[in-house]
Amino acid sequence: MTDSSEFIKALETGNLAALRRLPKGDFHNHGVLGGSLEVFNKLFDTDITPAPDKMRDLDEMQDWIHAHIMPYIFDRHTYELTLIAAFMQVDFDGVTELEMSIDANISSKFYDFPYELTEFLEKASAEYAPATEFHAELGIGKKIEPKLAHEKMLPFIDTGYFQSIDLYGVEDLQESKDYRKTWMHAKSKGMKLKAHAGEFCSAEKIQEAVEELELDEVQHGITAATSPKVMKFLADNKIRLNICPTSNVMLSRVSEMKAHPARILYDNGIQITINTDDMIVFNQGVSEEFLNLYNAGVFSAKELDDIRLSSLISSHKD
Repeated sequence: MTDSSEFIKALETGNLAALRRLPKGDFHNHGVLGGSLEVFNKLFDTDITPAPDKMRDLDEMQDWIHAHIMPYIFDRHTYELTLIAAFMQVDFDGVTELEMSIDANISSKFYDFPYELTEFLEKASAEYAPATEFHAELGIGKKIEPKLAHEKMLPFIDTGYFQSIDLYGVEDLQESKDYRKTWMHAKSKGMKLKAHAGEFCSAEKIQEAVEELELDEVQHGITAATSPKVMKFLADNKIRLNICPTSNVMLSRVSEMKAHPARILYDNGIQITINTDDMIVFNQGVSEEFLNLYNAGVFSAKELDDIRLSSLISSHKD
């Protein structure tokens, strides 16, 4: 039985354990939040209750994170525990290709020199996710103004260790173009360029971000489904969207799973991938996300297998 036939059968029979045994990627994963809450509670000897099933917006999610998770992350050791939890999760879920973002602002608080972080990531990924090909991603939130973001990110970019770069947070807090200097420096180092757009902002803002930062991929990008023009732009320019279905539903961007616009994006020729976003908040691994989309009737099992395989083939920047 081939991987594809096993994957299709596992979806059709609802066999989550079988799905976890098959190769898949996670290309939208915020490392410090990438572990399960169950593992976090064990590592930190605590008993945090899960996030609400439905939140109004990103602010409500960030309030929950800052109230329940961030108080435990106060030094290098506790920061590293969160990343270990993330590697444990991808190993448990059978993720073979991982692009996990490491926040430059948080990391710069705990490491005097970038190589200290890269050495830890090398060891942790090998120990806790030995079957996973880990592509380190450098990220920063828009709460960090562009000049300071550049100063914080530059030493990490110049290590040559990080293979992609991402900009996240409240989408309209800063203009994407203000981060262009940093993104162009990353491009000069051969890094894949990403940014969050189109989870909360308009379709037109997605295209604007792609053009201003010369993006290779967009994190989320789901509002593109409202604009045939923007969808054509993304398809024509081969801009991949790394979507996170449960995140979109829980943050009230999509009313329910069966209404997810991934279907529209796919039908308009846009390559999409299926990802976790923040496992500690949304509690759905990549395997669950595939099964959720299948059970909601958004895609057939064959289509989901095509999405899975396509993401594994095209995960590397040329």
